Amino acid sequence: MKLIEILNNRELSPAIWGMIFIGWIFTLKGTRQSFLGLLKLLFSKKILVVHLCLLLYSAIVILLLYKFKLWDFSQIKNSVVWIIFSAFPSLFKSQNVYSQPGYFKKEVKEIFGRTAIVEFFVNVYSFHFAIELFLVPFLFLIAGVFAYAKTDKKYKLAEKLLESVLFLIGLALILYAIFQLVFHFSSFATFSNLQDFVVPALFTLFFIPCLYFFSVIMAYESKFIHLDFIIQNNDVRKFAKVQALKRFKLNAQDLTRWSGFLSRQQRSTKEEILQSFEEFAMMKALEANPKIIKKEEGWSPYSAKDFLLSEGLVTKYYERIFEDEWSASTYHVAVDKEPMSNTISYFVKGDMIKATELKLMLNVTNPKQKSSANKKLLSCVNLLFEKAVGKPMPEKIFNAIKQERNIQMPLDYLELNLKKENWQNHPDKAYSISFTMRIKETITFNEQKEL
Repeated sequence: MKLIEILNNRELSPAIWGMIFIGWIFTLKGTRQSFLGLLKLLFSKKILVVHLCLLLYSAIVILLLYKFKLWDFSQIKNSVVWIIFSAFPSLFKSQNVYSQPGYFKKEVKEIFGRTAIVEFFVNVYSFHFAIELFLVPFLFLIAGVFAYAKTDKKYKLAEKLLESVLFLIGLALILYAIFQLVFHFSSFATFSNLQDFVVPALFTLFFIPCLYFFSVIMAYESKFIHLDFIIQNNDVRKFAKVQALKRFKLNAQDLTRWSGFLSRQQRSTKEEILQSFEEFAMMKALEANPKIIKKEEGWSPYSAKDFLLSEGLVTKYYERIFEDEWSASTYHVAVDKEPMSNTISYFVKGDMIKATELKLMLNVTNPKQKSSANKKLLSCVNLLFEKAVGKPMPEKIFNAIKQERNIQMPLDYLELNLKKENWQNHPDKAYSISFTMRIKETITFNEQKEL
C-alpha cells in the first residue's frame, strides 16, 4: 500500500515538513553530532528495555482488540502513530504520575472528552494537499510568534491579533468539517471512521496501568539511588531497600515521602531503619486521624496547612524538618502574571501533634506591582484570621499592611507580628513583608488568665 493512500493530506503535510527539517538538521555538523548522540541515548540498554516492554505491551493490547474485532490491519497507521507520538512521550513524562492527584481521571476525560471528539471530527476532513502543505509552516510561525508575544505586555496588541487569527483558522476548520459532514454524511458514518476514533482511545485507556507501573519503577530507581548516598553501610542499605519493597509495594508516593523523611535523620543501623518505618507509619496515622487541639495550644497541622487553599497556597506535607521541629510550606506562588512577578508563600510550624505558628511571606521583587501584592497579602491574612481564629482581621493589622509598617501586638492567646525588611543592595529596591501568627507560651497565657 502506498504511503499517500495511508495518510490523508493533513497527516502527509507535517510528515513531509518533518522529513525536510530532519534533512536540514543533518546538514549542520554540530547539530548532526548532537542528534546522533541523542539517538545513542535513546537506544541505550536501559531505555531499549523500556522500548521493548512498551512494544510488547502494545502487541498484547492489539491482540486483545483483534480478538474482539475492534482492530484490523487498516489500523496499523493509527497504532504506529499512537506508539511513537503518544506512548513513548508519555513514558518519559511519567516519573511523577503517581503524585499528581486525579491524573488518571483527567486522562480518561481527555480521551473521551469533547476536545478529543472535535479534534477527530476536524481531522477526518482535510483541505487540498497544497493548502495543507502551506498551513503547517504558517501555523507553526503564528503559534511561535503568539507564544513570544505573551511574554511581554508591550506586545499585548500583537497577542490579541494573533489570538484572533488562530481562532479564525480553528473556526474555519470546524465549519469546513461541518459542511462536509452535512453534505457527505455517508462517507463519514463508516465503521472505518469509528475504528479510527475508538482504537487510539482504547490504546490510551489500556496504557494507563502500564504508565503507572513505569512510574512506580522509576520512583524506586530514583529513591534507591538516593538511599545509596544517605546510607553508608552496604548491608543496611540493602536491608532498607528490601523493607521498602515489602512495605510500600506499588505505593510510590509513600516511598518518596519515606525517602525524604529518612534523609533528614541519621539512620545507620537496621534497628534505626525499622524505627524510621514505624515513625513514618505513626505520622501517616496522625494524618488520617488528627488529634483535636485546644485553641489556646495551637491548631491541627493537617487542617492549618489547608487554611489558604482557596488563595492558591497549597502546602507540601507536614513533616519533621529537624529533631523536634515540624513544618509544611508552599512554594513561592506568583501574585500576578508579570514575567518578574512578586510572590507569596505560606508556612505552618510546630511539633508532631500541633502547629503553633502560621506565617505568610510576601516577596516584592517588582515594586511597580506592589499594589496587587499588597492586596494579595491582605486577602490571605484576612482568610487566615477567619480560618485560624474565627474572627475578622483586626483593624490595626489591616492598617499596618496597607501602610507597610512594622507592628507587634497580642490578641487573646496569640502573638501577631508584621515585619517589613528591605533587601540590601537590590537594584529594584525589593523588600519582603512577613506576617506571623504565633501561640503564646502556655505559662504566659495561664498567667494572663489568672490576672
